[in-house]
Amino acid sequence: MRKLWLTGLIGLVFTFGSLADEKKDPPAPSREEAFNKLQNDFRENIRPLILEYRNAADDAGRKAALDKIITYGEQAVQLAEKAPKDDTAFGALFWSLQEFGVMPTPRGKALSAKITQLLIDHHLDNLKLSRLLPAFIFGQPGENGDKLLKAAAEKSNSKEVKGIAHFALGMRLLKGNRQEQDEAKQLADAKQAAHYLEIAVKDYADQPLGRSTIGALAKSALFEAKNLNVGQAAPDFEIDTLDGKKAKLSDLKGKVVVLDFWATWCGPCKALIPHIREVVNRHKNDPLEFISISVDEDKTTVQDFIKGTPMPWTHWFNGAPSGGVAQQWNIMAFPTVYVIDAKGIIRSKNASRPDVMDKLIEKLLKESNSAKGS
Repeated sequence: MRKLWLTGLIGLVFTFGSLADEKKDPPAPSREEAFNKLQNDFRENIRPLILEYRNAADDAGRKAALDKIITYGEQAVQLAEKAPKDDTAFGALFWSLQEFGVMPTPRGKALSAKITQLLIDHHLDNLKLSRLLPAFIFGQPGENGDKLLKAAAEKSNSKEVKGIAHFALGMRLLKGNRQEQDEAKQLADAKQAAHYLEIAVKDYADQPLGRSTIGALAKSALFEAKNLNVGQAAPDFEIDTLDGKKAKLSDLKGKVVVLDFWATWCGPCKALIPHIREVVNRHKNDPLEFISISVDEDKTTVQDFIKGTPMPWTHWFNGAPSGGVAQQWNIMAFPTVYVIDAKGIIRSKNASRPDVMDKLIEKLLKESNSAKGS
């Protein structure tokens, strides 16, 4: 009897133990699983949040919508901070910087600064960082991008990371150089850009970047940094006209010259055509030469386009932007508009805005007329 009672008690213990096990909470998801879920939640909710931002009645409403979006980035960073050196942390930081690195609110700026510092503290030697840094060439994410690139260039033990960092720093400075209106600041940016690009060419030339190499891409950028600054004489070049003849930039000395790098596939380029037509007509009796340099691959494409869209000024043909003058001059965006004065000196490399173009042309024509009259 006693044995039966003891056996029954043991059975009850195991039964209650099994029930207790069944009632336990399921194990917490791994950090990688939590990060994947966060990304999925973001993809599902970002569209309505963007609509909320666009439909907001005031700045406070827009800020509230942005803060909801930024919450996803903050949660990703919190996941990274739990074990900041591992691959899950890097993935979360990489994703957060790409998605939220330029949010123009205090929380967004604080998030960008935190992500940057975590990458500097724990991932400068991570080969995967070399995949993130090229995105900084065209602007992500402000001062924090410069901070990360400089740290990578100076402190990383990865040759791949250091190479990309030097190239990206040079390209970012050139981007600022193109926008800068102050000549002294523009030259200072160009000098610093040349420093980083020379290192990129010297030490990392063979390193792959996209479909090319750092050396090949940095060569054109270095040419721009050293030779294509406001206040410098425009380098001469020879190029084909649309009718197959040869033309040289130096043949136009004595005239104000506008060089418009464009393409028929470029929407902003085509939007500028009516204004260029007005400028050319307004100054038809002035020493002004307006030249559109096409980067279309096929010359007949340009010729056919001009038949349907009147463009009564000079046309030169570069061919694809990966070659010719467009490559030598490191033309990265279209339209790119250079303005050169009658003495052959570059006076602007960013005159695609109609108001900027008009004001500068008027100024340079007056200078030219005054010089002739003196």
